[in-house]
Amino acid sequence: MVLNRKYVMMLAVLMLGTFFLVGCGEGEETGLDGGTGITDPSGVPGEEGNGQEGSTGEGGTGSPGEGEEQEEAATISGILKAADGAAGTVTIESKTDGELVLEVNDKSKILEGESQITFDDLADKIGSEVIAEYDAKTKVAKAIGILD
Repeated sequence: MVLNRKYVMMLAVLMLGTFFLVGCGEGEETGLDGGTGITDPSGVPGEEGNGQEGSTGEGGTGSPGEGEEQEEAATISGILKAADGAAGTVTIESKTDGELVLEVNDKSKILEGESQITFDDLADKIGSEVIAEYDAKTKVAKAIGILD
């Protein structure tokens, strides 16, 4: 039974890791020439008045907003203690890290096995063993997997 539980935990971690590895490249679209396909920076949301009109953008370094998207990925496993729908948060209690409250938003994935479930379904899963990947800076959950 213990060996089976360890196998399931390792499988869940590998599945979540693969899930995020595959999703890493979806934020940037590339054109036929391998570039970003953006020719007019005025059409990029949040880039108004950035003073970059004459920039060549060689090498793709130093572009505005690049540092803002740096995330510190972290993982926690433990017991799901609470799922607050009004606040949009979950509380996970880990033996090593104590309690951690994570924000769940529309980009967060909630998985039970291989099936995606809704935030409302978490109310039925209180007390279940979970694993979550989240941004350590913002405490926003990227994915929550139900292991039981």
